[in-house]
Amino acid sequence: MSLTHRILANVTEHVRAAEPEAIASFKDVKIEIGEKTLLSIDKIAFPSGRVSGLIGQNGSGKSTLLKVLANQMPTVTGEVTCLGKALHQWDRKELARSIAYLPQDPPPTRGMLVRELVALGRYPWHGAFGRFSEKDAQKTQASLELTNISHLSDRLVDTLSGGERQRAWIAMMMAQDAKCLLMDEPISALDIAHQVEVLDLVRNLSIKRGLSVIIVLHDINMAARYCDRIVALKQGQIIADATPDDLLQSPLLQQVFGIPISVVPHPGGQGVLTYVD
Repeated sequence: MSLTHRILANVTEHVRAAEPEAIASFKDVKIEIGEKTLLSIDKIAFPSGRVSGLIGQNGSGKSTLLKVLANQMPTVTGEVTCLGKALHQWDRKELARSIAYLPQDPPPTRGMLVRELVALGRYPWHGAFGRFSEKDAQKTQASLELTNISHLSDRLVDTLSGGERQRAWIAMMMAQDAKCLLMDEPISALDIAHQVEVLDLVRNLSIKRGLSVIIVLHDINMAARYCDRIVALKQGQIIADATPDDLLQSPLLQQVFGIPISVVPHPGGQGVLTYVD
């Protein structure tokens, strides 16, 4: 058995020993387009009330996994469950009340105020022709305050900075009252200060509200800092699923990304830091 396989075996055994309740799970799931396999997962469960990070090279299946769970892409085989119920059994509106999805490229918001964007999160609760109730208004205002953007509520979304705009989208997700947030590269276009700001917010919301978060991140060190669990994918398959301390080991990271990556103890005394050799 190779060193990488021994590490992976030890990681898997450690994780299974303390497996928490799952918010979502995949079993024997496969997605294909023509002869190309986008995703092929034997089994994985995402823990409830935790922040789970997805890492891997471009095209490794991270975004596809989120789209499947958001019911944006059909599977070829297998079963996907959310809150213990098969995904295909969910009514679309009911699913939207449980899962909020923020794609890499959110839809355009031209001419839309921040308050109007956040209020869209209430759509699964009242529908296209339903009345926007007092409760919807209260949820919208509470979400603006929770994400510290109530002072921006009458600004046009397109006039916001990148960090402010991401907070507005997160506020919309909070107004949705979902139990699980799916976020695809929410910090990819932000500077380091706004990356920390957004991930601090996501982490705190998960802790304070007991929210489950599944988030795609390219920065391994950010994933290590903010995620309870990290899932590494390569060519549509799960390479590892473990805590940051267990997963962030040089042989395993080299297998995932195909380049030498070193791991050193964090100078602050907690966790580790990674860098390319």
